[in-house]
Amino acid sequence: MLEFAHQNEQALLKYLNYLGNRDAVLSYHQIQGVLYAMACSPEPIRPSEWFELIWLSDDPCFDDAGEAKAFYQLLVELFRHIGDQAQRDLYRPGTDSDGHFSLPALTHWCEGFLMGHQYLENIWLLALDELKDDSLYDRVESALDWVVAFIESEGASWSVEEGDRVMSLQLQLQQLLTGYQTVHRLWRKDARTFNAQPRLENLYAVDRDQPCPCGSGRLFGQCCLH
Repeated sequence: MLEFAHQNEQALLKYLNYLGNRDAVLSYHQIQGVLYAMACSPEPIRPSEWFELIWLSDDPCFDDAGEAKAFYQLLVELFRHIGDQAQRDLYRPGTDSDGHFSLPALTHWCEGFLMGHQYLENIWLLALDELKDDSLYDRVESALDWVVAFIESEGASWSVEEGDRVMSLQLQLQQLLTGYQTVHRLWRKDARTFNAQPRLENLYAVDRDQPCPCGSGRLFGQCCLH
């Protein structure tokens, strides 16, 4: 069982705080959402293919090569941990390594998850078409619809008194994500494969001045990342 220890999380958060002050990267939970989408992709996605998604700036962010490598390795460890937890239905969106949950964290996670799924949309469409199962399509759509609805409801601004409601919704999301993961599991179980690289070569990380992947019609930098 892979673990992402508290000390690793703290080390990663230190880097993200430094980079975040320079408007260089997504937030911690947005990154988790992106990595969850990558881990659940029908086709395996290598770190080199998703690494660019976390960046908001094209400028060099580290002056020291050793720190850059350590940061990358921490992200890869987090990716593997999320993938392992997802496979065993143990991953809980919106929580930290100690199991602490917060509304803003869940909202950020949903934003990152949509961004990650949008990046892999062509791969998902192909996989669902190949599997030819309407119920699977509906389960994936239900998970995506829930995430969009949560963001649009501005769940992060809900009051503490609504905590029970949020926990109930979180359980709903976990159940929906189990359905979302089913495509990944069936594809791997049947040893299906297709060359995802040509499709990934035509996909790019969303820039701040491009339409937000949540579908709001606003620019990314003024919507989910605002």
